[in-house]
Amino acid sequence: MKPHQTWELYTIKGFEGFIYIKNPFEVRGQQEWIQKCLEKYPCKPSLTNLDVHFDNVDDIWSLRNDPDPERRSYIRKLCWATLGYHHNWDTKLYNPNHRSSMPQCLHELSNHIAECLGFVTFKPEAAIVNYYNLKSSLGIHNDHSEEDLESPIISISFGQTGLFLIGTDNKVDKPEAIFLRSGDIVIMSGVCRLSYHAVPCILTEDVCSTYFDNQTRDWEEFYEFISRSRINISVRKVYKTL
Repeated sequence: MKPHQTWELYTIKGFEGFIYIKNPFEVRGQQEWIQKCLEKYPCKPSLTNLDVHFDNVDDIWSLRNDPDPERRSYIRKLCWATLGYHHNWDTKLYNPNHRSSMPQCLHELSNHIAECLGFVTFKPEAAIVNYYNLKSSLGIHNDHSEEDLESPIISISFGQTGLFLIGTDNKVDKPEAIFLRSGDIVIMSGVCRLSYHAVPCILTEDVCSTYFDNQTRDWEEFYEFISRSRINISVRKVYKTL
């Protein structure tokens, strides 16, 4: 990442606790995080949406070269992966006994962002990695499953641009719209921690020339994926510190 003293931070008037950081990553840093999201984070012991429908998909990224076209298609069917405490999409709850280790690199990145912004008690305990294709969307919702609602949510985007709507804790209030481009970070804290938000659409931009101008051969397969996709990592603290 770039030195935190050079980060560009923005807020939105009337949305207390909302912080937008314009891409603080170096080009190679973005490439490394995209690779982690595809090579490592969907692997066991993480959970993914594919677990319910398919067998033997412990290493999803490796299936890109599978001779079976159906198994190759699994990569494009990947929608989410959960790390740390695993969020239950049916009950909207966390089970303290249902967890895996948070990846050390993601733990350190999240802590660094939190400490730079003054959230000294933040502890990365769970993450949801969402994988969007160009037709994907995320409906309006707020994140209320965590016991600790005083700690922020740290949301990091890579790849194609998401149109992000941020409202208030009243679902009927008119939201504000911003573009989240590759490398951008959003913090939802304080009053804004329970704000309703959504991603109604994904916009195609030339991320190659804008963000990934120093491609190497080992990056080509990852770029082929990210040129048609958006990845978002949402990190949160789950339980209150005693």
